[in-house]
Amino acid sequence: MDVVELTLIYSFAAAAEVEAAKAAANESTELAIQKRKEAQSLAENADLAVYKATMLVRMTEATQAGGSVDALAGQFLD
Repeated sequence: MDVVELTLIYSFAAAAEVEAAKAAANESTELAIQKRKEAQSLAENADLAVYKATMLVRMTEATQAGGSVDALAGQFLD
């Protein structure tokens, strides 16, 4: 083989490596996007759970102080 043939072989091999790296990068990006969406959904669920727990604590404290559950529910849920 002469120098030109070797250069072409190395050039094709390098191009194949670049394409493989691009494909891997795209796959990693898509996976990161999916993971980010999942994390956002979990964070929203956690926020809702904290809100509900806070409301339950407030309602419990108010009923222990002598309030009506129906009146309190109307006050907190309006």
